[in-house]
Amino acid sequence: MRAALERRGADAAAGLDRVIELDERRRALLPELEGLRAEQNEANSRIKSAGSAEERECEIAAMRTVAARAKELEHELNAVEGDLQAVLAPLPNLADPTAAPGPEDELVREVGETPAFDFEPRDHLELAGEGIDMDRAARLSGACFAYLKGDLVMLALALVRWVLGGPAARRASHAQCSVAHPSHRRGSPPVRARDPRRIPRARAGRQGARSRPPDHLA
Repeated sequence: MRAALERRGADAAAGLDRVIELDERRRALLPELEGLRAEQNEANSRIKSAGSAEERECEIAAMRTVAARAKELEHELNAVEGDLQAVLAPLPNLADPTAAPGPEDELVREVGETPAFDFEPRDHLELAGEGIDMDRAARLSGACFAYLKGDLVMLALALVRWVLGGPAARRASHAQCSVAHPSHRRGSPPVRARDPRRIPRARAGRQGARSRPPDHLA
């Protein structure tokens, strides 16, 4: 793991020693704390089955000592786990063994031609200005996320509608479709129709009444 982190940069593995130290302490605390909790459960059973008040008081006094130590270890465990999460968070993901050594990316190949402009291209965040809120979205999502604001919201919705109603959708609307009539269960084949007026009308009710088509299709 250390070698894999070092491939992400010289400082990537800086907190690994602290992670190992805290993890070892956590692993040592857990069995001791669980043992004390088990001892508390046994003491409770002995208290319930104590034959005399004196014996019960002795067991209660012993349990107070165990409970105090368990509470102390629980506080320490919570602190260790909090520190462990804090030092784990900055550690980057492990790189694939075939990835470039880093920290700079390695160009594998180029596809197509790089366009040439007679002006200095600007980043989309710079062009959008206040229309894209990265900071607030990152605080809420905890990841690289963005909120669209103002006219950009309407533009995004318009693009979605354009894609959904584009050439692919228009081709699908003119394609033939198979419509299964309810009588198909009695052996009639489905009807292939381009025109909605040719789609058989479904039965409505047990009396055999048929639904009327809309006026513009009649």
